[in-house]
Amino acid sequence: MERSEIAEMFCAAIYTGKVPAEFESFVSEQITSAVVSGTNPSDSERQFLGIHGLRRLVGFCRESLQIVSGEMTGCIVKEDCLFAFGTVRLLSAVEKSSAEASFAVNLVWRSSQIISARLRITWPFPIQLNQDS
Repeated sequence: MERSEIAEMFCAAIYTGKVPAEFESFVSEQITSAVVSGTNPSDSERQFLGIHGLRRLVGFCRESLQIVSGEMTGCIVKEDCLFAFGTVRLLSAVEKSSAEASFAVNLVWRSSQIISARLRITWPFPIQLNQDS
């Protein structure tokens, strides 16, 4: 399977809230996953460890961030790094509608397994991730 297809599975997991069993075969047991809001390095970040942590990251995106759909619009592979980007739709609790935000994913491979996943969401409005979620 091509790395771009694996990235598409990761992105789909973010939109749907479900990690496919097939995807888990490409993930290291020691994977470090992170989700970052905003565009500044000092913005809030949440980290998750292992496959269980990856499932928690996906659940966090669906439940806490209220991601309801999305689309990967591009992918760049450079040696052991893959950068995917696209848009997600966020449910807006205030307006009972949805807002669009852009995202970027950096997946790092060692051999045939992903050892690091970093998801950055550029919000359409200022927001900080709730550390208690």
